[in-house]
Formats: sequence, C-alpha cells, structure tokens
Amino acid sequence: MRIRRAAFAILAAVMAVLGLATYVLAAPAFQSGPGVTVTPSEVYTGDSIEIAIDGLPPSYYIQGGWVTLAGTRLSVPGVLGAAGTQPVTNDSGEVSFNTKIPLEVPYGSHDLVVRNLPVGGDRTATVTVLAAEITLSSTSASPNETVTLRGLGFSPSTSLGGNGPLGVHQITGEGKSGITINGKLLEAPYARYPINLDSDGGLTASIIIPETYVSAPNTGLLVKVIDDVERSGWGASRIKSRTITVDPAESGRGSELTITGSGFAGTARFNNLCTAVDISYGSKLIRQVIPDAVGSFTTVAKVPNDVALSSTNTINVTTPACTLVAAATATHKIPARTLKVSPATSTPGGRVTITGVSFVGYVPISLLTIGGISVLPSPAPFVDANGSFSVDAGVPVLEKGVHTVKATAGGVQTTASLVVVTLAPSATATPTPVPIPTPTPAVTATPAPTPTPTLIPLAPATATPAPAPTPTATPALGPETLLATLSDNLVVVWFYDRRARSWQYFTPSPEFTGQTQLTTLVTDQLYWVRVKADQSVQLNGRQRDVAAGWTLIHW
Repeated sequence: MRIRRAAFAILAAVMAVLGLATYVLAAPAFQSGPGVTVTPSEVYTGDSIEIAIDGLPPSYYIQGGWVTLAGTRLSVPGVLGAAGTQPVTNDSGEVSFNTKIPLEVPYGSHDLVVRNLPVGGDRTATVTVLAAEITLSSTSASPNETVTLRGLGFSPSTSLGGNGPLGVHQITGEGKSGITINGKLLEAPYARYPINLDSDGGLTASIIIPETYVSAPNTGLLVKVIDDVERSGWGASRIKSRTITVDPAESGRGSELTITGSGFAGTARFNNLCTAVDISYGSKLIRQVIPDAVGSFTTVAKVPNDVALSSTNTINVTTPACTLVAAATATHKIPARTLKVSPATSTPGGRVTITGVSFVGYVPISLLTIGGISVLPSPAPFVDANGSFSVDAGVPVLEKGVHTVKATAGGVQTTASLVVVTLAPSATATPTPVPIPTPTPAVTATPAPTPTPTLIPLAPATATPAPAPTPTATPALGPETLLATLSDNLVVVWFYDRRARSWQYFTPSPEFTGQTQLTTLVTDQLYWVRVKADQSVQLNGRQRDVAAGWTLIHW
C-alpha cells in the first residue's frame, strides 16, 4: 500500500509539470472518505450480512481482522482460512462481501467497525443483533424439576438447511447447537436431542434442572438455546431458595407439627442421589421424607416428650446422601406447663374454663378438682395432640377466698388458683299469698212442720246431696324442710341436673338467701351433702349416717 501511495504522489508531480495539476489535485472519489453500509441492519446470530464499502482505491483488497462487531472479529472471505474469495474493490473503489454473525456477539445494538482503511481512518455502521424469545414455565425451579421452554424467532423452515421433518431446523446437541445453562451444555437425561423446531422457527421443549444445583440455592440461571444454523435466544430462571415452615410455631411436648419444605431436590426418574431428607428436632431424628417432583413436601411429626419445657429448639432438614448441602432450619418453642382458670374469680355455682398447656398429648385427665372437690366430667376428657386441654366446670359451694385448682394428666399434676366470692343477696320479690279455698258446707234441708194428717197420701221427700269439696294439691316440700333433721350441721347440698347440664345447690347460710336453685329433693336422685360433723339422722324415712365433709346420698 505504501508503494501505491508513493506512485500516486509521483504521478501527481508529473502531471503538475505538464500543466494538468488542476485536474490531478481535484481529489479522486476514494479520497473523500470511505463509507460503510450493512444489510440487513437487524439480524440474529448465525445470520449473514452484506457489508458494502466505497471510496477506496481501485483493486484494493480487504484484509482479515479489519472488520469487527462489538469487538468480535468478523470473518472476511478467503482470508485466514475463511471460505470464499478475498474481496477486492472495483474500478470505482467499491467492494461488498458477506459474512456471518458469530454466536459470541452479544445481543443489542453495536458498532460494526472497518479499520485500517487507506483514507479517512476507521468507518462504522450500526448493527442490531436480535435474540430469539425464550420463556420458561417457572421463574424459579428446584434441582431435578422439569421445566418447559417455549421460544419464537428461531430459524424457520424457509431458511434452507434444516434436517428435521419437512425441512424444519433443530436443536441438535452437536457442535454449537444445543441448550446451555450458565454456559454448560445440557446432556441426557437433562435434555433429549434432537429437538425439532416448528416451521415458523418456534420452540417447545422440556429440560430438567441438573441435580448439581442442590448445593446452590437461589442461584441465577441463564438458559441459552442455539439452533443448527446458530440462531440463538435466551431466558432466565433461578434455583429456588430452600426453606421450611413449622406449624404451630409454639406447642407442647408430644404435640403434632406440620412441617412444609420447598426448594429441595425433586424426585425424578434419574439422579435421585440428593432427594431424601432427614428432619430432626434438635439432635433427634423425627421423620424421613422424599420431596415431590418440584422439590416440595408436607409432613406431620411429633415433638419429642423429653424436650425441656420453656425452651426454643431448632428443626433441621438435611440431605444425608449429600453432606455438602446446607441444612434448612426453623425454630419451635415449647411453652412452660401451665394451668389457667378463666375467669379467675367466680361465685359458687358459677362456670369457669380450666385450660392446660404443655401436657403430654393423647392421655386422659385423671384428676380435676376445685377446692378439693372433683369437677372432672364423665367420661374423662383427653389431652389433645398439641398437649393442651380445656374443660368447662361448675364451681362448687365453697367458702369465699382463694382455692386451689388441680389437674393431673399423664401422671403430672399442675395447679392454679380460683378466687371464690360471695355476692350480696339480691332483692327478692315478696310472693303473693295464694288463698286456700274454703270447702263449701253441705246444704242441709230444713224439715217442714208436721202436716195435719189428711186422707190424701203425700209423696216421699227427696234429700238434696251435699257437693264434694274441691281437693287441694299438696305443695312439694323444700330442702330446708326435708333436711331439717340435719339442723345446723348442714353446710350445702349439690345436685347435677343432667338435662340442663348444670349444678344446682341449696344452703341454709343466710348469705345465700334467695340465691339457691335447688327447690326440692326427688326420690331416686343422687345428692352430694356436706355437713360439719358426723351424724346419724333420719332422712326421707330412712336412717342415714353422714360423715363430716361430703357424703353422696341416694334420696
């Protein structure tokens, strides 16, 4: 090229001597600066473009390495091993040639640069590299999970060279064609080649996320697809984070926990090495689980009975066959064993709810008392799966003050307190006396005076019968009358009404005048009678022995 430039300078000098300087010094076309055009200006990787350059000297050869796109060298025919004939300018200083967009060129708009031109330095043109559209069926996936790829913009069958049915193009898994994740080609069983595109260049294919990603949760995935003529597209996904949840977050020993996990290696037909997981409560194994096809599981396990009360414990989910996989963890709290009474204050005969927490699950309540008096229902209730129970109970007639509530289940007893108060006697309406009907006296006929005997016989007189008196119902006797023989020894009488599901009581204490619900005692019913001292007494026609404290009497 230096020789050509020198020759041109000599030619110009000679022509100046001959008087032709004006013609020579008028710059030829190639000295006005070369121009570059690219057709088409929007292309996919693997597509061919035509590069046209003008304004060059005649018979000027384009060299390899002069043309780049986004910094990537484009091949020049016939140079550096490229097929074809090296391009050379015509007499007008124009040249054009075809080249292919390499896979290495990134997507987007870039400068195509032609360097080392003899006049005017570098020249550029803008080329936009398009990508086929790829979408994944899931924006996040677990290792071993099957994901569906769908794509548009790959090579249609109208672009010759497809080896699939009816000339469609393929993803072959050979050479540069295939599916890669983060730059690594997917091989069987994670992808099955060849994959046929449709006639319009559309793609539908299934891939499996490699199990090796089990040790890299929350990792981004760049999925790239390249067809058999190197047209490409990409899509993005992510490995799911490995998490577990525990419900409830707080419950007693022996309670049931629902443990849910996601982001673990899914169960597939192949490569299930890292699938099975162990669930441990603290250091104790409580369950082994195999996640489903998408790496999720839900299972139920029991809290060990020997866990310390009032403690916070770690639940670990590990992969025993893949020790490099980090454990997923959650926490569970064991509350202190407690017994609560609500409301904390009540009157005799009131209702309270007794609640226990952190007992051993699935055992019956063997003892439940208020102030030493059993309020345990029949049949006895059981502690539930979470180590809790709740019992509705009636408050016995107790002296006012603080009384102990006791509950025993599974051989463990816990206590609480209940305050018994006395309400002020409520105003009681004075009953209206019911008049007792007075029997109507029998009508007695007044004897007529003795008539003077005559010869005319008289008919015999008929007496008018006296009307029967109206019977009066005998009122039921109250407990104060039926239990009068106990005198001042009586404290209280309790009766459980099964139909009303409530307790009724009677006490002679003046503080409860007008408040007792028990109005009479019925034969063949059972009554709890509390007296101050032992006594032998006649009750309901029978001799009874009652002991100080409580005695069950069959009336």
